[in-house]
Amino acid sequence: MTVYQNVIIDSIFLIFSNFSYDDLMSKTGYPTREMIKNCYIRSYDEFIPTGKSKWLNLERYKGYMRWSKRAFIALQHAKGKKPYDIVREDLHFEHITPNALILDRLMEKKRLSPNSPISKNVIASILNESEIVVLSKEESTILDGSVNKKYPLGDDEMNGLNMKSKQDGTIRLNAIGATLKPFKEWEYEHIDS
Repeated sequence: MTVYQNVIIDSIFLIFSNFSYDDLMSKTGYPTREMIKNCYIRSYDEFIPTGKSKWLNLERYKGYMRWSKRAFIALQHAKGKKPYDIVREDLHFEHITPNALILDRLMEKKRLSPNSPISKNVIASILNESEIVVLSKEESTILDGSVNKKYPLGDDEMNGLNMKSKQDGTIRLNAIGATLKPFKEWEYEHIDS
C-alpha cells in the first residue's frame, strides 16, 4: 500500500467517523458522497509509490497495471505511433469495478454500523477492489455501449453491454471474454497479433 492510498483510507475513515449514514445519504450529503467517489476512490489505484500518476503514461501502464490480451495486441498494432497517441487512441484506462459500486459498498458498511466507525482495514479491503486495468478501446466501448448496437471486437462483432458503472470487475471481464495479466507476462507469451 502506498502513502497516497493510506491518506485516502484515512480521509474516508475521518468522513465516516464524522457523518452519520443518514447525513451522507441526505441531499446535503450528496457532495460528500461525490467527493468520495470522484476524488478518493477514483485516485486510489492511480498513483505509483513515487507519487506519479499512471494516467496517460504508457511506460507506467506497462509496469504497474494488468492488461487484457486485446490491449496487448492493440499495442503491437500501434508500433510507430507516439506513446501518448497509443494511450489516447488504442487503449483504455479502466476502473474494472466501477467507482459507484465501490462507493455503494462503503456506504453499505456505514449503514450496517451506524453507531461505530468502519475500520481502516475494512475501508482498505473495499478500496482494493478498485483496480485500474488496461483494456483495448474496443473492449471498453462494448462494456459501456448500447445493448441495441453492435461494435467491432477483433474480427467479430458484439452487442454493447451497457455496464458503465454497473457490475463488479469479474462479471465485466467475463462479459467481454477478457483475461488480465501483467504486461511482462503477455510479452513472455509472445502473443501474435
